Amino acid sequence: MLPLRTAASRVRLISTQAARPCETLRSKGSIMARILIVEDSPTHAEQLQGLLVEAGHETTLARDGFEALQSLALTQPDLMLADYMMPGMDGLQLIETVRTNYPRVPSILVAARGSEDIAAEALQRGAAGYIPKRRISSDLVRTVQKLLGASSASRHNQSLAACWVLSDCQFVLKSNPDLLAPLVAMFREKMTQFQVADESTLIRISVGLTEALDNAIYHGNFELSSDLRDGDGLAWREGIKARRNESPYQDRKIYVQSHITRDEARFTIRDEGRGFDPSSLPETPDPAHLERSSGRGIILMRAFLDEVTFDATGNQVTLVKRRPVG
Repeated sequence: MLPLRTAASRVRLISTQAARPCETLRSKGSIMARILIVEDSPTHAEQLQGLLVEAGHETTLARDGFEALQSLALTQPDLMLADYMMPGMDGLQLIETVRTNYPRVPSILVAARGSEDIAAEALQRGAAGYIPKRRISSDLVRTVQKLLGASSASRHNQSLAACWVLSDCQFVLKSNPDLLAPLVAMFREKMTQFQVADESTLIRISVGLTEALDNAIYHGNFELSSDLRDGDGLAWREGIKARRNESPYQDRKIYVQSHITRDEARFTIRDEGRGFDPSSLPETPDPAHLERSSGRGIILMRAFLDEVTFDATGNQVTLVKRRPVG
């Protein structure tokens, strides 16, 4: 694939009156979408424009991939329709470049001969649709409308996200460590949507959540001592394997609640183990515990969250991270 810088250096100026490589046609009725057509054949370009304008769309024509990239640099359409065989840069290369540089512009590849391999590669490169030229008359408008509907729904979802002010979730999980990473990833995505913190802080919050969930499973439900981690960790791994197949340990659940707003993220994690005495925890954690197996998780939780509080039995921990003021 030609890099964008190389492509840009070969673009002809679309404002030149003699060449007029980009032509914009509008329907007389209401315009539903702005569509960039990239087609080197005047006959095929006219056919595509005619069908789309009749359906109510605005179309702009570029005669090859380089002109398409220059057009995209000036204004981004709602959709791009690209021919497969073009001089200099084929449709697959163009679609991949557009996906990288203009990810919000969906693309449809048009090819003269239907080929499953071309279609599969187009989708892999970033195309959202594929139309054989022999089916242009029957499939073009329908495919475009379907894709525009999906794209419009995505944009509306983004607008709705700005109106989303609260997210409450509750989970009842088996004591399965494999569930923890996906759960933390989901919480991180929610916090990103609510803009609770920047990316660096989100990573730290995720680490704190992971430590709290680890504590709930391994020390709470499985009742494993941190001392088993010492050495090569074999005793720790064997302990986990055994607990996952023994009662009552394998039957215990973890209860997780999240409350996320634009001001804070609050998580409550409860296990069904024997618990511990929270008053035994030092008010000021010793940083030396970061080098040890015991107590390391609680230090990280307190370092990365604004509040970390346990209930009286030690079975439930609440973690809070507030959005910085200003």
